[in-house]
Amino acid sequence: MEQDWSEQYKIVWNIFLAHPQSVENGISRRGLSRCLGISSGKTQKWEAGQWPSAEDLSKLHDKLGLSYRWLITGVGEPFDSEEDTANLNDSAEAERLRSRVAELERENAALKERLLAAHEANTEMGRANAKLSELVAKQSEQGLDRGDVESAGAVRGVPQGGILESVTSKN
Repeated sequence: MEQDWSEQYKIVWNIFLAHPQSVENGISRRGLSRCLGISSGKTQKWEAGQWPSAEDLSKLHDKLGLSYRWLITGVGEPFDSEEDTANLNDSAEAERLRSRVAELERENAALKERLLAAHEANTEMGRANAKLSELVAKQSEQGLDRGDVESAGAVRGVPQGGILESVTSKN
């Protein structure tokens, strides 16, 4: 479920500006980040419309007193009212909210896995690039290029590619 969270962010920002925490942490986006204990990059992403993680929604609730219902659905008022509290006691509504939180947690876990896989692939590519650079440097030092190696092999009766494979496998 993709939703644009930028409108809710604007409301969160205005609530933060009126909150005592804004004076303590600084009336700035960095101050909001400090207040919540998150990176300023996260607040920038929220401003651009990215949905906060379940953990971040919990921080918004705890630090600024925002209603979980409003944070998750955007419906109703940002702060709990008696009516909101009564609705949360409704088992169907509570189940729907628990389901949404679980969905956000799964999305967060999937994104973490993708990030880790991308990091591992990037690390492996870096290692391969370093090894390739070493091989190219060694061949350059020896004054050999692929054409030199292949023609030398043909002169001596070695099948084409045989010497090159031999040279590169030793390095």
